[in-house]
Amino acid sequence: MNAWWVGPVCETLHGIGITVFVGIVAVLNLRALGVARPLPLAPLRRLLPWAAGAFLLQLVTGLVIMSRDLPVYVHNVAFWMKMLCLVLVGLAAGLSRVTGLSRAEEAVGAGEDAPAASKARAIISLLLWVGVLYWGRMMQFFNTAF
Repeated sequence: MNAWWVGPVCETLHGIGITVFVGIVAVLNLRALGVARPLPLAPLRRLLPWAAGAFLLQLVTGLVIMSRDLPVYVHNVAFWMKMLCLVLVGLAAGLSRVTGLSRAEEAVGAGEDAPAASKARAIISLLLWVGVLYWGRMMQFFNTAF
């Protein structure tokens, strides 16, 4: 199926997905860093199912967008940098689960500071998501088709 509207619809949904996902991730990470300390972390973590849905939306639409012109993406350095940032942020999230850091974050109450490891994880996560956004935007400038 090669309908003219598939690309614009997928790009729009991809943008909405990344806005929702990165917004939720930013709120959680900024709270771990001490912003909005009167809020406990546990209720904010209830947004994670929304973030998972937004990530799934990004994954599906990203695959459709990429499949429409695969050679352009395969030879694009910015695309691979974006994928590297995504893999690293995924590894950091998995490591947080495996080490029990995510459980420690759930216990952070109103007015309390998150553990130092949570703050380090939050900084790394924010930097990697900035990298995902940056390299995603740079893909058009590193396009070998021009």
